[in-house]
Amino acid sequence: MKVVLEARNIKKSFGGIQALKGVSIKLYEHETLALLGDNGAGKSTLIKIISGVYKPDEGEIFIDGKKVEFKDPRDARELGIETVYQELSLLDQQDVVTNVFLGREMLKFKLAYIFNILNTKVMEKRTKKLLDEMGIKTISNLRKEVKLLSGGQRQAVALARARLSKPRILILDEPTAALGVKETRMILELIKKFKEEGVPMILISHSLPIVFEIADRIVILREGKVVAEERVEETNEKEVVSFMVGVEG
Repeated sequence: MKVVLEARNIKKSFGGIQALKGVSIKLYEHETLALLGDNGAGKSTLIKIISGVYKPDEGEIFIDGKKVEFKDPRDARELGIETVYQELSLLDQQDVVTNVFLGREMLKFKLAYIFNILNTKVMEKRTKKLLDEMGIKTISNLRKEVKLLSGGQRQAVALARARLSKPRILILDEPTAALGVKETRMILELIKKFKEEGVPMILISHSLPIVFEIADRIVILREGKVVAEERVEETNEKEVVSFMVGVEG
């Protein structure tokens, strides 16, 4: 199976703290890879390096076998890496349409290369179509400020924004954190749509039932190192927890 993303021997320190100590992972075509570990294991640092937020101290990133270097998250997005963080990075004071098209606004025309006139009607129409295609039925008012939405609705907006870009690789950081049962199920169904379409994904989640429902393979980090790599059907929650806390064997 084709490797779409490889992080090779990634090291990263913050002051005297070594967050990553030579981590290597591969993400295959059409695969959902769960990245697990206790707090401080290095999961967030690794995905921020893959997303262009941090630069590694050492190591290399490859996309489709080609070595890449990111100056910032824009570089990663231009190569098709979309990341939905736990904190979402939505503009609370703006509406659903604005957040879905954030950074990809559609223009009617420009005036003297200074004033941009947005094509708001087309953006709203495309947002409605996008939400309908994703089966998001809980957001009826597209002009509602996202700060007034529920946690699940906000997460749905973030996923819609990711889908708009047609990502080559999708990274999900705790996509169901702090959601109730009903909204968690809604978000899982949205993630499954990406999976059904063959989008390679990296998933960080503290919910092992969700991991075993969604993921194909699991990589476990502990203290900045990869300590285990298992296919979902070849392991279980008890074994995963043992690797995470360091009592394997």
